[in-house]
Amino acid sequence: MTCHVPRLLLAAPASGSGKTPLTCALLRVLERRGLSPCAFKCGPDYIDPMFHRSVLGLPSRNLDLFFSSPDEVRRNLALGAQGRGAAVIEGVMGYYDGVGGAFRYILRRRRGVWRRRSRTRCASARDLLTRGPSAAWPPCAS
Repeated sequence: MTCHVPRLLLAAPASGSGKTPLTCALLRVLERRGLSPCAFKCGPDYIDPMFHRSVLGLPSRNLDLFFSSPDEVRRNLALGAQGRGAAVIEGVMGYYDGVGGAFRYILRRRRGVWRRRSRTRCASARDLLTRGPSAAWPPCAS
């Protein structure tokens, strides 16, 4: 399954940086502009997806490379984004969480947002600033 939906991954350097309020605000703006957005959350989180659901009235899917293979994550992304006009993915913890420290790295490396971004072929804010809106358009194939 392949879908061609613009995607944006919101990440921050650390936890508590305001990703959830920003994600909810962005979802609301996209909805008001008629783009029919959908929401995703990196990692096994159930609280932030409840905020996404309260904004959109739709379930927010989890994209978790710790419990799912890259193919399953891509499939979940494609299924959740099917028929929608934009996908907003909220990162987990900080952008580089799980990258430092040997033991922590082994335990968390599969959960870091940086891996999720590459697995879902999703644009980051840096991509959008350097390459423009076309950075958010690659197909999400399963």
